[in-house]
Amino acid sequence: MRPEPMPPPLFPDPSGLPALVTERISEVLGARDGAFARQGPDAALLWQATSESLQGGKLLRPILLLQMVEALHTGPEAAESERAALRSAALDCAAAVEMLHAAFLLHDDVIDHDTTRRGRTNLIGVLAEAAGSDAAAAAPDGHEDRDPGAALHWARSAAILAGDLLIAQAHGMIARIDLSRQVRLDLLAHLEDAIEETAIGEHLDVGLGAGVLAPTTQTIARMTRLKTAAYTLELPLRLAAALTAASPEAQAVLRGAGGRLGFAFQLQDDALSLFGDVQEHGKDPDSDLRGGKQTALIAHARSTSAWELIAPRFGAADLTPAEGEELRGLLQASGALDRVQELIADEIAAVRALLASGPEGLPPAAVQVLLDLISRLDGRTR
Repeated sequence: MRPEPMPPPLFPDPSGLPALVTERISEVLGARDGAFARQGPDAALLWQATSESLQGGKLLRPILLLQMVEALHTGPEAAESERAALRSAALDCAAAVEMLHAAFLLHDDVIDHDTTRRGRTNLIGVLAEAAGSDAAAAAPDGHEDRDPGAALHWARSAAILAGDLLIAQAHGMIARIDLSRQVRLDLLAHLEDAIEETAIGEHLDVGLGAGVLAPTTQTIARMTRLKTAAYTLELPLRLAAALTAASPEAQAVLRGAGGRLGFAFQLQDDALSLFGDVQEHGKDPDSDLRGGKQTALIAHARSTSAWELIAPRFGAADLTPAEGEELRGLLQASGALDRVQELIADEIAAVRALLASGPEGLPPAAVQVLLDLISRLDGRTR
């Protein structure tokens, strides 16, 4: 008996996936340029800064989604019209996932009082500088009598609104996908789950940092899982499964693997924020220390004798670079970094074991996508 022929690839050039995603995002955002321009120069500037906030990302989430759609797209060859519809829907979902990511980063920058992102001035910094320049130019005799914090407040408020606009855009894109009603409902349900869980995770994160919530190991672990795992790796995999009508067994495997690897990703992110190369990671290395971020690193350090030396300056808004370096040294000496690396290794090992067992319903190509993802996470530096 002859084996069933494999369908031709949806995306013949895998190396071209980043360009396809970037092009689709530019098309969607560019289509709104005129509408914002008609609202006046302030609205046009906001939308321009919002669009620019999506530039320079690694596109991990959208590319993972497209790779998994390709891997799950098996069976008899479909009509070209059906393949074109799936290709278009997958690109729209990929663009929506990246917009959601950008929205969460904008909101995160407000919460963390950051003015840089990806090694450059973020939307808040850009708009604050623009507002400060405009105010100085408008002041009589060049004297600015406005509250110097007003421009920053305006810029932070704009970042919240920009994030809201991107979340609405992502939701609208998925709602308008030209597939069956049931597929759209499934996609929207996955999107809503991810937004809900991420919002709860961020809520816990802020509560822990502010001292409103007790920083127990369990609460910190729950916050870490919700804050990032739900939308970083789990959402792209769940959307890919819905787009390709994957079996319930395959969906369960992808959700479980995405949750574990997403948790490992956030643990890595917390470690890189403190100990990574700032030129690669692109975030102020003292930001989490000044903000009193309760991470797995801090949870471990709190259980050691080093905490007595760390606690007095942890969460200090006026923390100096020298003090930040000292705190990092104490954290490392406490064994916190080693402990987090162990946690990361445990999560990755669990997924490797799951994949090695030959999970039901998951084709070999999909297993390989997950193995490739693990390879990217191993030794991640940014």
